[in-house]
Formats: sequence, C-alpha cells, structure tokens
Amino acid sequence: MKVQFLSMLFIISISSSCSLAAQPKSSAVDSLEYIKKFSHVAPERSRQELIQSFHPGKELKLNKQVEWYILGGTIGLKLNDLSLFKRSVSELGELIDKNSSASEASTFLTLLGHYSLKSNYLSVAKQAYFCVFQKSKTEQNKLRASYRVSNSLLSEGNVIEAEKIMNQLLFIAEAKNLKAWLGGIKSTLGIYALHIKDYAKAKRLFKESMLAHQDSQNYSGEFNSGLNLLLSFALDSDNDFERIIDRVKGLANKNNDRDRLNLLRLIEILYEVKTIGLRSWHQEAAKDILVKIESSTVRSAAKKFIWPELKLKVSETKQQQAPNWITDKLVDFDCPVSEFYSKDIV
Repeated sequence: MKVQFLSMLFIISISSSCSLAAQPKSSAVDSLEYIKKFSHVAPERSRQELIQSFHPGKELKLNKQVEWYILGGTIGLKLNDLSLFKRSVSELGELIDKNSSASEASTFLTLLGHYSLKSNYLSVAKQAYFCVFQKSKTEQNKLRASYRVSNSLLSEGNVIEAEKIMNQLLFIAEAKNLKAWLGGIKSTLGIYALHIKDYAKAKRLFKESMLAHQDSQNYSGEFNSGLNLLLSFALDSDNDFERIIDRVKGLANKNNDRDRLNLLRLIEILYEVKTIGLRSWHQEAAKDILVKIESSTVRSAAKKFIWPELKLKVSETKQQQAPNWITDKLVDFDCPVSEFYSKDIV
C-alpha cells in the first residue's frame, strides 16, 4: 500500500508540473491591452510592460504591432525615456511606409519629429513636422502640425517666427472654443515670454495654462506648466514660488518623469540662489544634475534659463547630424527639405 501511495503521489506531482508548465505566459495581446489600459493613468506601468516584452513578434497582427510601437514611442516621449522612444520609432519605421494609411504615416512622422527634436537633430525635426503639415487633410491635424513646427523653430532659436505661428493658433483655439488646445498653446507662449525676460507675461500665461490643463485633467501638461511657472517665479525672485512648490512636487510624483524631476531640482537650486545668494556648491550640484538629463530640450531649457543665473558657462549646443535611418525615411515619404516661414503655416 505504501508503494502504491508513493506512486500515486509521484503521478499527481508529475501531472501538476505538466499542468503548470502548460500554462502559457501572458500573451502579446494581453500585454497590449495592459499597456493601453495604463498608458494615460499610470504610464510607468505601461513602460515596464513594454520593456519586458518589447518585441511582440507575430503573435500580433500587423496593425496591432503598429499600435504597440506607437504606444512605445508615445510613452517613451511622455516619460523622457529616450531609449524606449528610439527603439519604438525605429521598429515603427520598419512597419510603416508611404503606402501605409494616412493616419499611421502621420503618427510615425510626428514621432520621428519628436525624437529628432529631443536628439537635437533640429533641421530634420522641422522637416518631419512640416511634412506632416503638408500631408494633413483636416484642420485639426494641420493645427497639431503647426504647433509642432512652431516648437521646432523655437529650438532653432527663431523665436519671432515661432511666436507668430503660436499666436495664430491661440486666436483659432479661442475663436473655435478648442479648450483642450489652450493649455499647451499658453504654456508655449509663456516660454516665448521667458526668452525675452517678460516675466509678468510669462507668469500670467503659465497660470492660465495650468488651469486649462486642470480642466481637461491633463496632469502631465499641468506638471509641465507648473514647472514653467516655478521657473518664472524663481527667475523673478517671486515669493509665490513657496505657494505652489508642493503642488508641483505632487504632480511630479504622479508623472514620474525623470528628466523633468531633475529640472525641478535645478529650479529649486535657482530659487535658493536667488534667496540666499550663489555658493560654489550650488554650481557643483547643478552640474551633477544636468549630466543625468537625457532630453536635449530639457537640457537646453536648463542651460538657457538657469545656467546664466548660476554664473555657469553656457557652451553652444550644435545641431547633431541625424542618422541615415531617419533621413532615409524622410526621403521615402517625399518630405520636402526646402526652407519655410510662418506665412506658410496655419
């Protein structure tokens, strides 16, 4: 009986092991649903799932593979994860060409522009955004493309042309009651005001931008506008900095954006310098923080607005040569390389 009992235990054990072994891991379809579910409310969760299961392979149909990498690019952008961003856009480029749907092509070219802007391939970024503008068939898409062209012009240092476009967009958004647009447009116009040191105008625009983002429950946008408002308070030695710092830190915890968290630390250093005076350790701490920032746009903001106040040397950031896989794609999509101006936009 004892031998029979042990034999039965062995058989049950083997059967259980086989049953467990037969249970498949979470499928790519399940992973995609998980990524989509948390992409807005908890993008860090989506990011982890994307990293762990980056190549869904042929488990997904082609349109779902495209959706997967679009989400990867979008989340990489939102969280300033340039590694995830680059891999996603690169994979997307293997799946999409000029024969793809207009929607897929527009999304790919937009992400290519975003990646190029953050990587300091400025002329290529502008080319990609202008290409989206030219190919857009609807007013909504043309407005989005115009907004991005304006940002690329600003990154090149062409503040005047960039502001012309953004003011046109603000006029259209207010005339047509496009509330979802107001937060981003006013925040960008606030940055233009910072460039000319009009701090009163910048603060007003950033406050209005925060309220607009709150109305649309866009916490990422509200965090970005809150950071900009803090920066304008610090630059202007405004005590209202203390009033909103806790709110912005709370938004920072919600967004978990490493580059913008580092920018927040730099802004806190700037405010302390304005309050107690510059110390050498402020400069050292700021330089240590800057090397942790990957995004060229965030680094550029730190150098443009904070570095002069800390008496740190601002080295000129040269445009980088875009890799062939990006320029080749723009050729494939027949994207023009000619120069354009604000009169050509909106």
